[in-house]
Parts: sequence; structure tokens; C-alpha cells
Amino acid sequence: ILKYLGGLFFLIPLLHPFFLAILLITNFPDNKKYEISKKRALTLIRLISVFLPIIISANILSAHLLSDRVPQKIVQSISSSGNLLIINCFSIIVVSPIVEELYFRKILFQELLHRFGSMWTIILSSIYFSFVHLNVLSLPTLFALGLLLGTVAQVTKSIIFCMLVHSLFNLSMLFLLIF
Repeated sequence: ILKYLGGLFFLIPLLHPFFLAILLITNFPDNKKYEISKKRALTLIRLISVFLPIIISANILSAHLLSDRVPQKIVQSISSSGNLLIINCFSIIVVSPIVEELYFRKILFQELLHRFGSMWTIILSSIYFSFVHLNVLSLPTLFALGLLLGTVAQVTKSIIFCMLVHSLFNLSMLFLLIF
């Protein structure tokens, strides 16, 4: 039950430090399992090249079809003020991908994989990933990103690659907001 309720730490900010400590202690990666090989890197590039048009299309469609919806608060603050602190960048590009991937692709994904198989695990974890962000406007884009991250987790067997892709996605979105 704790593994399923762990997603609540995204909804209740006071649980962040506590739950992150538990995640890091209980799920520290094994170096041999996560080493980067040429084959894994090529697989990652292929996956991104397949999913990138899907993510971009989902983002464009949601922007047009859901234009009356309000963006996430962090998106509003960045796009309205244009001021972006270094701590915000660090949080968006480094901390969020690490924390979210530890939960969604390490804990939840592995737990669901034992119960539902890879296809349903990717779909269910993507749905949960997109809904936890609590924003209808970003839901299609985050669902597509969740599909990519779930596929990366399943194919490469590496949480490090998931963190890297998630970080690159956040960096790209940040870049688009600023410029």
C-alpha cells in the first residue's frame, strides 16, 4: 500500500523530504545494472526519435484544444515574470526528474510490472504520472512523456536514462517558456 500511496507526496509537499529519504535509502541503484553502454544509448536515441513527434503533437493539440485552461502555476510564474532563479532551474531540471523517476519508474513501475505486465504498466503509470501534476492543459503532453519514460524504463532497464530524458524534457519546456 505504501508504494501506491507514495504518489501522495506530490500532492502533500510536507512529505517530500521524508519520502525522498526513504526512496534513496531503499532504492539506491546498483552500478553494474545502470552502466551506460553504446547499445543502450542507441536504443534511447531511437525511442526519443519515435516519441518526440508524439509529445510535440500532444503539446500542440492540448494548447489549441484546451486553450481556455490555466497552465501549471510554475509555468504561469515563469512566463509572466520572466524571472527565473537558479534554484528554480535546479529544481526543474535536476530535482524533479530524480524524485519523480525514483517514484514513478523505480517504485511504482516495478510494483505494477509484477501485477499487470509491461504494456499495462506503461499505460497505468503514464496515466498516474500525468494526473499527479494536477493540470488538464498539460495532461496530454505529460501522458505522452509518461509513455516514453515507461518505454525507456522497460527497454533500457535503467532509471538513469529515465532521469536523463525527463531532465531534457523539462529543460526543453523551460527553454520554450523563456524564449
